[in-house]
Amino acid sequence: DTTVYGHSGSLPGYAVSMGYSLDKKLGIIILTNCMDSQAILLMNSMFNMITHVMNNYNTYDSNKKVKLEKYTGRFGSREEDMDIRKINNKLIMFDSSYLDPFSGVFVLEYKKEDIFTIKSGDGFGSIGEDVRFVFRGKNVNKVCIGPIEIGPVAIKR
Repeated sequence: DTTVYGHSGSLPGYAVSMGYSLDKKLGIIILTNCMDSQAILLMNSMFNMITHVMNNYNTYDSNKKVKLEKYTGRFGSREEDMDIRKINNKLIMFDSSYLDPFSGVFVLEYKKEDIFTIKSGDGFGSIGEDVRFVFRGKNVNKVCIGPIEIGPVAIKR
């Protein structure tokens, strides 16, 4: 845990929250243009995500050198959206719709061409289950996690 010092406030049509952690040397400011946004929850979520990466960066290393960028993006179905991102030298998968998206991070380990194995996590998916990427041209067309298929929502490269 880390102590975060900050302040939040609002004016009609706007909300802001800012926080700074002395021990992490990390500051975050959230500015929104809607009064009912929960800027402080967004700021806390960003702190949790960034400090998770800072605290666990070396655990996301791998001796397998694979070009992981082509597998990254946001994928979804009617039930759930999942983000797949590269950190250090591994892929992680998480649900970005959660207030604390990194409360359920799944580490994917390269198995063979376009197939990864879930190595850790809880909730969605099972440890040891394969995650298969299906391409159409150079872009991911769908991601298969066991019997579940999710397609691209938005791919940012």
